[in-house]
Amino acid sequence: MSFLFRITILALLLSVPFLSFAKSSQKIKDGLWLESHIVNTGQNSYELTVVKVDLNHFKIKPYYSETADLVFNMATKSKALLMVNANFFDTNKKPLGLVKIDNKVITPKKNISWWSVFCIKNNKAEIIHSSVVKNGYCEQAVQAGPRLVTSGVIPKLKDESSRKTAIGIDRNGLVHFIVSSSRIPIKILASFLQKSVSRGGLGLIQALNLDGGSSTQMYFQYKEHIKAIPSVISVPVGLGIFEQQTNK
Repeated sequence: MSFLFRITILALLLSVPFLSFAKSSQKIKDGLWLESHIVNTGQNSYELTVVKVDLNHFKIKPYYSETADLVFNMATKSKALLMVNANFFDTNKKPLGLVKIDNKVITPKKNISWWSVFCIKNNKAEIIHSSVVKNGYCEQAVQAGPRLVTSGVIPKLKDESSRKTAIGIDRNGLVHFIVSSSRIPIKILASFLQKSVSRGGLGLIQALNLDGGSSTQMYFQYKEHIKAIPSVISVPVGLGIFEQQTNK
């Protein structure tokens, strides 16, 4: 083995910031998967829950609570299979940024340069910069930031670590809900989301950071399959997965 070849291999290994091992991957039913991943950097390990959904079988829409609520209660009231926290909010628990449900604007878009919109149009998902979103474009929408993956590339991100809620889209159009059980550096999360499945990541081409920190929470239940990442913080907006016949 030549010296140059060894250096090339070493450089490639050093460029990989983690090894990811899926502890479990369950196909819950057609178009719905529940996964648990360990992201191991060699120094630290982070646990992530991923729910993957095909919009040919399910719908995604926000849920708004005027008085704010836990996502467990939101899921129960709305009969969602999954609910996660979504938008940022102010001290009065009023959502910040665009929230749109069934073509109805609940709160308007904010023109903040590092925010983007997770948008459902004709039952297809996309993540687009806030400046591109025009009135009437999205049927369902939530706005947050920053972008974690844009067209398969990780944008410049500030160093920051907290519990995370994120959403992303892969090349097949499948939507991934991602929630961390503990603090994770945002750059490590983005790298995991962007890396190909063959290299231990999720292979997302678009991904958006939602509200995180103490607001991060999720509740998933389908028959005997239950997964919860709780919080004591009530939030005004959740983002949920619904069976076709229950999303009205």
